[in-house]
Amino acid sequence: MREERAGVHAGDPILLSPDFRVDEVLILFLCRSPFARLASETKRNYTDDYCLFFDFLWGRGKAWSEATSDDLWDFEDWRIRSPRNPRTVGGARWNRGLAALTRLYDWAVRGAHVAVSPVVTRSVLGRHGESVSVPVARAKNARGSVVHWLTPRAFRRWVDLGLRGHDVDGCPSLGWKGRLADRNAAFADLLFSSGVWLTEGRRCSRSRSRTWCWRAAVTTWVASRGR
Repeated sequence: MREERAGVHAGDPILLSPDFRVDEVLILFLCRSPFARLASETKRNYTDDYCLFFDFLWGRGKAWSEATSDDLWDFEDWRIRSPRNPRTVGGARWNRGLAALTRLYDWAVRGAHVAVSPVVTRSVLGRHGESVSVPVARAKNARGSVVHWLTPRAFRRWVDLGLRGHDVDGCPSLGWKGRLADRNAAFADLLFSSGVWLTEGRRCSRSRSRTWCWRAAVTTWVASRGR
């Protein structure tokens, strides 16, 4: 098949421009670079970030390969603080998208697909005294994920109260109306006992329910007005 000859396999993301064209260089990056070996959820998140930036560039009459540092700074302003954007994001969310763009353009520069990356970097000292490059546009006010650790006993209690609908005494609550308590509890047990990520847990599930079934997604990049 033509897709196999191009190195595109089931589940690989494909980006279509608003005029329904496929960029061969982007296909190489998404399907034949180290990007293809990232976790499924990471690839899904990164392709969403690419779509947003490419959409922004399309509104300026530019292709992704024509982006400059000024474009990136304007995108940063629009993404984080612009009153014209009804869905601004915080520092952590911006940094994730910036990491996605850094990965793409570093690869494109190494392969001579673009002359200069729009992501300007600076050198800083790493944890062990080594010199590392970090994007200048990286947000400094990013908040890390709030993580709470549960003991096995606390986890069992959370499952009983939150997923099974039991009361504090461990008895079924009379007002509980959940219809999928056993399924949800079984899925939580799978993740807790195996230590797999959420996406991998969905793939491990043999249920035919849409909620449980992992499906390969094709990401379509389509420009939207007013964003």
